[in-house]
Amino acid sequence: MAPGLSAMSSCSAARAADTIRARRGRGLARVRGERGATSVEVAGMLPILLVVILFLGHAVAIVAGVDATTHAAREAARAASQGGAAGPAAAQAIPGWMRLDSVGALSCADACVQVKASVPLGIPGVVTVTHIQITRDATFARVD
Repeated sequence: MAPGLSAMSSCSAARAADTIRARRGRGLARVRGERGATSVEVAGMLPILLVVILFLGHAVAIVAGVDATTHAAREAARAASQGGAAGPAAAQAIPGWMRLDSVGALSCADACVQVKASVPLGIPGVVTVTHIQITRDATFARVD
């Protein structure tokens, strides 16, 4: 190869390397200038994330409350069908985090019971904002 060509290509290579370094440097400067942007975005999304988690927790509590109230109504109807008291049977079947509002007998030929219980809404252990009342009925055939 001719000596002029190698000098020319090394000059072009040096210029290309300088261009790449300059571009890289500008990119790093841009990244350094946006260093706290991710933290600000996360801090902005945190309240929304907490509200979604609280909402999902309440939804799970309500579903569990419906299941527990249904179980309490069945236990109360079973006790009434065997000649026992429906109220204590329902109270024993309701979990401690729920509130038993009432246990009543319905008019029917068998042992028909209606149970009303409430699920607390709020931040558990801190504040209860309100209660959601759940009503469930159950019927068992009387045992004679």
